[in-house]
Amino acid sequence: MWLNENGIANLLSVGLLEAEGYKIEYKTGGDWTVTTPNGEVIIFQRESEGVLQGFPYIKADADPNGVALLQTTIRQAYEGYSKREVEGSILSRQAQARLGYPSDQDMSAMVSSHTGVTNIPVSHTDITNARNIFGRNLAAVRGKTVRSTPERVNTELLAIPDDYHRLHRFVTLAVDVMFVNGLAFLVTISRDIRLRTAEYLPTRTAKAI
Repeated sequence: MWLNENGIANLLSVGLLEAEGYKIEYKTGGDWTVTTPNGEVIIFQRESEGVLQGFPYIKADADPNGVALLQTTIRQAYEGYSKREVEGSILSRQAQARLGYPSDQDMSAMVSSHTGVTNIPVSHTDITNARNIFGRNLAAVRGKTVRSTPERVNTELLAIPDDYHRLHRFVTLAVDVMFVNGLAFLVTISRDIRLRTAEYLPTRTAKAI
């Protein structure tokens, strides 16, 4: 992990580093030593306390060699763009978020057409620049990919052993009425067996329950 106390933390894949020619050595409880393909040695410290106890990390400001392990940062991606183009790229991503994350193609059509969204000061160029700077709009991709066929669910019946019948001949149910978005559900759990059930209640009269 590359640690920037005033910003974000970047996680590195050990497998990908090894595939790129980095040699990684570590001892249980000790620091990690990473040798780059050029022969430079980088020492990863180990966090001594907190939720990240034992996690290896380097500080980029203390070890400038560590930056060689990182991919291109957003700040570096700004190079070559004017301040107006960077601000337009950021605004285009914010606009996509407020519109429910349409794809870049749909967003370009919306801002280019006179019948589309007219109160967002972004252009087709801003959307293209945002893709070059920030990469793919992952929020617009998730949930829109082609659905794969799920595995078949087997609904065959299973025989319950007689010993189980004898052990749980009498079942005690704990019952309560719970609400989900204002809809009432009768929820039960059986003691010892711990089987939960939930059923919609159209009415909450004593007879119906």
